[in-house]
Parts: sequence; structure tokens; C-alpha cells
Amino acid sequence: MGFMDRLKANVKDISGVGLDADEQFDRAYKRGVFLQPPDYSSAIDSFISASEKYHKDGNQLMASRSNANAALYHLVESEDPAELSETIEAMGDLAEIEKIGSQREMVPTAPLITEMKALIHEFAATNASATSSKFEEYQNAGNTLAQLGNSPLEFSERFKFPGPHDNAMVRGLYNLGLSDYHKALSVVMKSPSEAHNLMQKAAGQFQQVRISSVDAHLGEWESTTQTYLDRIQLKRHCWLCSREMQGSGVFFDYYPAKIEEYHVQILEELQEDSGMLENGKLVLCTVCGSAIEKQADRYARHRTEELKKWASEILTNHGSRLDKLEHHAQNHKHG
Repeated sequence: MGFMDRLKANVKDISGVGLDADEQFDRAYKRGVFLQPPDYSSAIDSFISASEKYHKDGNQLMASRSNANAALYHLVESEDPAELSETIEAMGDLAEIEKIGSQREMVPTAPLITEMKALIHEFAATNASATSSKFEEYQNAGNTLAQLGNSPLEFSERFKFPGPHDNAMVRGLYNLGLSDYHKALSVVMKSPSEAHNLMQKAAGQFQQVRISSVDAHLGEWESTTQTYLDRIQLKRHCWLCSREMQGSGVFFDYYPAKIEEYHVQILEELQEDSGMLENGKLVLCTVCGSAIEKQADRYARHRTEELKKWASEILTNHGSRLDKLEHHAQNHKHG
């Protein structure tokens, strides 16, 4: 049940009957938040009850704070990113709220709301299928977190979102790196040069994140971008059409071929791209390579049909001969 559904259901805290609003608010902490382990469900019910009592007493500020705390601890309990928007809405115009896990320490709501908005973008990026949507959402998340500077984070680690949780700036940089990485993937088929520049930018951001974070696993993204950079920046000439192409595995590929030292010498004498021949393979651009592959597939299908027809005729003739032999044997037996 979501927080708003729970609120609308007007959950009653039976054991809190007879308590006034302040006592009900205290009870949320003493019989919920401060227990080990915490009983967030009990705390939420008490906060909702306190909010109703404050509202009846005309204390709208505490009614709103109690309601916001109920939403906040529901978010902590559920660890469900889908609850982020409702929590932001519950905080409304509150300038400050009790720090999670504390009844006395107050913190401003603005940084909490900003982080939650960033996480909404991260969650959207994770679930997006289109690469263009991913880079836009990660960019929004990174820019949103950048507003918080080096402020500590409250929610990202609770939700077990991948990436650094050191502070807002480091996590924002991580999201911007993911944005440039996915943007590079979205533009590579149109402009490998632009993809290279974006991937280079992403690699630099991931390097900075690795240096700034205590998370030892973040080097994997730096390695991933560097591997892609090595491929996308590589240029080779096609053996067939002689056109220069950029992007190994994107706009050109290597194909097995019979290559002798003589072939390499010819390229060197002509001062042509010796990289066209490497390790028993030659370079073909994707246009020439795909044309050959399609023609080979077409020929293979044609030959397959011919063989099927040939085999069918043989089997039919073989079956006919067996029928004749069987008929002859039956006649010989009865004769």
C-alpha cells in the first residue's frame, strides 16, 4: 500500500487512544523510530494519527510536519523509488523537518527534495529502453545533484542505487558520465567523431569519480569507456573500396583471409594503410562486408534449396524402388 493510500485509509493507532497530538508525535519515535530494529510501520501510524490531532487543534505546521514524517518513513521502510514523488508532495512548503532517525535535530527540506528529484531521474534512466531517454534522464539527475555541491546524501544508498554515495557532487559527476556515455552510443551511427568526444568526456568524468570515491568498483566504468574509446577512435581503410572508416566494430570489421608477407609489402611500397591486413585478417567497411555477407547468405539459401530438391528426388526414387521390391517379394512368396 502506498503512503497516500495508507493516509486515505485513515489507519487508527488503537494503542495511542487518549494521547494528545504531542504525545502521539513522541510515540512515533519511542515506539517506532528508536526501537532496535526500528518499527517504521508503527511510527508511520503514529505520525498519521498525530497529524490528524494537530489538524483538529489548528496547528497546521505540526500537522504538515507529522504528515511529511509519515511519508518520509514510509519511503525509508519501502525503499521504493515509486514513492519519491508522494514524499516530495507531502513535504510541500515545509522549510525544515526532523532528520531521519532523530527527533530533535532539524534539517532543511530543500536538499532532501533536490536529492529525491535527482533519484526520480535516475530511476527513469534505469528503466528507459531508448538510449536517448537514458542520457537525458542521467543528465537531469547530474545537473540536479550539482545544485547540492558537496552535501551528504540521504537516500541513494538506502535504495541501493549503483554508483558512489560519497556526496552529491561525486554522484552528480557519475550521472553526467553515464549521460555522456549513453549519448555517445546514441550518436555513433551518425558521427563516430562526436561519439569519440563524448566518450572521452565520460572517461574523464569516471576517472574523477574513481579518484574522489571510496567505492573500489567504480573503475569498471572507466575501463568500459576506455575500451570503447580504443575502438571508436581507430581508423582503417577498406580493402575493397579503399575508403577510410572510423570505428572498429561499428563502421569496419576484420574478416579472415589468406594473407602472405608479399601482400603486406605491397601496401608498404604503395604507402597505403598497412592496418588493412592484421593477424590473418583484412579490413572491410560495413558496406562492403555486409554486401558480401548478404550475397553469401543468398547463395547458401539457394544451394540449400537445390540440395533439398535433389535429396527429395533421391528419397522419392528410393522409396519407389523399395515398394517395387516389396511387391515383387510378396508375389514370389505366394507363387
